[in-house]
Formats: sequence, structure tokens, C-alpha cells
Amino acid sequence: MLLPVAISAMLLWRAVLAGWALLCCAPLLATERALFMPVLQAKPFGWLDASGRPQGIYPDIAAALSEQTGRVIRVEVVPFARAAALVASGTADTTLMFRTAFTQGKTVEALVAFHTQQVVQLRPGLAVAGRGDLARLALGRMNGGCQELSDDRTVRWRFQELQSHESGVRMLQAQRIDGFCTVNESLLDALASTGLDASFVDAQRLVLASKPVWLMLSPGLNPELGQELVRGMAELQKSGELAKIFKTRLGNRYVLHLGK
Repeated sequence: MLLPVAISAMLLWRAVLAGWALLCCAPLLATERALFMPVLQAKPFGWLDASGRPQGIYPDIAAALSEQTGRVIRVEVVPFARAAALVASGTADTTLMFRTAFTQGKTVEALVAFHTQQVVQLRPGLAVAGRGDLARLALGRMNGGCQELSDDRTVRWRFQELQSHESGVRMLQAQRIDGFCTVNESLLDALASTGLDASFVDAQRLVLASKPVWLMLSPGLNPELGQELVRGMAELQKSGELAKIFKTRLGNRYVLHLGK
């Protein structure tokens, strides 16, 4: 009469052992934490739509990088300084941004994702011989930017702080400013969103510098995980997926500069 009880006890014990083996030895993919990636809050790189969802080039890159690596990446759109501070402190894992005083020596510059051009778009009908002529012009800029010019303290630059890139191109069209200093991607997005592309087809655009945008990692990120992200980004570059993301947002005439 005790045999069925003994058999039942043995089967129960085997089930317990099997369950323990699954818990201890099975891959931990289901419990891996999501990587946190704060990105720049500025169109076309990152913004929130009406539903509060991240949109833009950087969230698109994060989604492609997630698919390429098989890692879950949580994106948050924040101001530039906060994104840099989060990664430097180890609160966040990775981001995409320029090298600045906020990041230099505080984050790991793992890979150049692409190069952006710092440009000055002149108003239609105005032309200059070169960079030296910009000193006499009224120039718009965003958030105290345009360091390629402002770092030259020998010149009394006539900067005007602007509220948005759209207002910048509208002020150029209205001849309220002579030039607008920004990055190429933001300029193209603003021209498209305001419908002023055709008005600036023949307008002069000066390139001040080509700046690398880095895949930056937190110093505390596991090195193997960091290398996964680097390999994933390199594959997006090689396959053309990165260029496709930019063209989808900025149009087929946009040329992505990867550099070396």
C-alpha cells in the first residue's frame, strides 16, 4: 500500500529538481535588464509625439540597434546636458552625442556613429567671400551654440538666440537675420517642415566644421555588453541601415558622412 505513495514522492522530488535546474541553469534572457539610452531633445534627432512616444533619428537608431543586438533599449528624450550627465554617472548606459566638456573624460567614446556638418545658412540673395565676412552679419543660433565661431573671442559676434530651427529659417526668409548657425540635419528638417526648401535652393551655405557624433558608453557598463553595442552600430553602418534611417527622416538627397 505504501508503493504508490513512494512513487508519488519520488516524482514530486524529480519535478522539484527539474524546476530548480530550469531556474538556475536556463538562459537569463527573460530577466535581462533593458539598456537605458537618453538622447538629445532637438529635432530631427529626438522629440516626443502627441502620445508622448520618442520620435526622431536617434530613437530610430536605438530601435535598429536593439534589433541588431537582440538587446532591449529604453529611450528617453532629454536635454543635452542631462543625457551627458546620466551616462557619465552610470545612471544610463549609452547615448549618441558630440564630445563636449560635459562628456570628455567622463564617458567612453566607443565608436564614431557619423559626422555632422556645422553650417551657416545665409538668407536668400546674400553672399559672402568666406568665413571672415561672417563677423559683420547678424547670426541666429540655438542655445548658445555655434562654438566654431563663438570660441573666436577676437570677434564681436552679433548672435541672436532663437527659439526653434523653424523660427530661424523663417527669420532668414524675412531678412530679420543674415545667417543661421546650426547643424546640417536640423537645418534640412526645418526647411522641410516650414515648406521653404525651394526658397533656399540657391542660397549660400558655408560649412564651418565636420563634427563626429559618438556612440558613448557609461564607464561602468560591462565591457562585453559595450562591445555588443559597438559591433551592432558598426553593422548598421556597413549594411546601409544607418543611412536609410537618415534618408527616411531627411529625404533621399541627404548624404550621411561616416568618416574614419
